[in-house]
Amino acid sequence: FPSHDTANQGTKGELLRASNLGDPLAVLVLKKLGYGDGGGGGHYELLSPQTRNFLYTGFEVEARLLSMMLASGLMVSDTQRLVEYRGYTGHIDAILDGELVLDVKAVKDSTFKRMTGKKPYVSERYKSQLAFYRAGLDLPYAGLLVYNRDTSDVAFIDLSDDREALAELDRKLDELEQEWTLEAIWEREE
Repeated sequence: FPSHDTANQGTKGELLRASNLGDPLAVLVLKKLGYGDGGGGGHYELLSPQTRNFLYTGFEVEARLLSMMLASGLMVSDTQRLVEYRGYTGHIDAILDGELVLDVKAVKDSTFKRMTGKKPYVSERYKSQLAFYRAGLDLPYAGLLVYNRDTSDVAFIDLSDDREALAELDRKLDELEQEWTLEAIWEREE
């Protein structure tokens, strides 16, 4: 782990944001304590060229899909709007028709197939992120627009009825309100 200068951490832990609140609680606690930024410190210029290209492709896909929705007459608003929920923040990709928070994901073919197959699987991280945005914006609907990087297929996954994700998110946020130390993580192994 890199240095954990807690003097530079926000009161909730700067490494914690909507996009990673779906991580296991132990990982979130370590991030709250200032550990585990992956070595990049969140600084784009420190990332490898491969990682930068991967992220850039995701940004490009998001812009292209949102542009296509606008051109098709859909009401797209609030792109990259900052959302706050229980003291944490994140940026949404967009709101559709004033009532659906949309997150765009560009994924490889195997992930796309897993997310859209006969028994769809969506990661807890994605579910938690959308639950966070939906709660922070008090919107009735939420979904993922998933782009297959390998085939250019696109699918929409409706997560509007995922009450379990919000309950789990709130449980984690309640736990994060507690005072944590490294020793407490080991003592509360479960």
